[in-house]
Order: sequence, then structure tokens, then C-alpha cells
Amino acid sequence: MRSSRFMKTVLLIVIFYALINVYYSFISIFLSEEGVSVTLIGIVLTVALLPAVGLEVPMGNLMDHVGIRKTLLLATTSTTFTGLLLPLSNDIIYVFAVVTAFTVSYTAIFVALYSRMSDVMREDKVAMTGAIATFKDLGYTVGPLAAGFLTEAVGIRNTFFIMGAAFALLLPIAARLHD
Repeated sequence: MRSSRFMKTVLLIVIFYALINVYYSFISIFLSEEGVSVTLIGIVLTVALLPAVGLEVPMGNLMDHVGIRKTLLLATTSTTFTGLLLPLSNDIIYVFAVVTAFTVSYTAIFVALYSRMSDVMREDKVAMTGAIATFKDLGYTVGPLAAGFLTEAVGIRNTFFIMGAAFALLLPIAARLHD
């Protein structure tokens, strides 16, 4: 747990899961405030998550050829960009497109992080799995908490802008990774 590889991975996991959970916890609120019906919100969430289900294996194959670091940098840049685009329109077609692109991007980050974790975990698999699950859950918990306070202070649209920009925090960490 003292290795720099582990610490970089942990930092990526906490930031990534905090930001992802903000989007998936608060997108319903954002869309509701934009006048989108509850039925369409359910459809947006379902359709948006389909790339995460269907693209994990192909993205793993891509990473085997391109490398984790390059994929993570490209996916983080794309996630930042699409995260910033989301609050720019309430048109449902636009929202579907941006949320789907966002999910494709974040799926690449997710697969890259799990690939990275499997590399780090070669030695102490059970202890590392528990530690990584703890940090993932920490991110899941901290993200919506921070977004709740932020939404109260600046509104839901600005919260999405800030959280979209916050994905850029992953870039310097990802740039320092080695395949």
C-alpha cells in the first residue's frame, strides 16, 4: 500500500468515483428542473448506461493494444469535455447524445482503472481488493455530499459545470502513470 503506483491508483479511484456518482445521483434532479418528464429521465438513465454494459470487453481489448495510460488520458479528456457539455442544453436529444458519450468515456476510465488495479494487485490480492473497494466507496460517498452542498450554493447547472471541469483533476495523475 505504500507504493506510488498504489497511491496514484487510489487517488484516481476516489476522484473518479466521487465525480461519477455526482453525475448519476444528480442528473435526475438536473433533468427534472429542466422540465424533462420522469419517464424520459428513466429512459435517459437506462440508455446512457448501456455503453457501460456493452463496451467493457472491447475497451479492455483496446487498452491491450493502445495502453492504459493513453486510453486513460483520452477518456479523461473526453469525460471532462462531455461533462461540461451536459448542462448546456435541456433538449432531450442533446441530453441523450451527451450522456451516452459521457458514459462511453467514463467506461474507458472505469476499465482502465480496473486494469491498473489488477496490475497493482498482483502481490496481495485479497488485502488490495478490500482497500480498493473502500476507496471506491469513499468516492461514491464524498461526491454526492460535496455536490449537495455545492448545488445548494450555486445551483444544479453550475454544479454540473464545476463537476465536469473537476474531471480534469484526473489528467495530471493519469499522465504520470506507466503502462
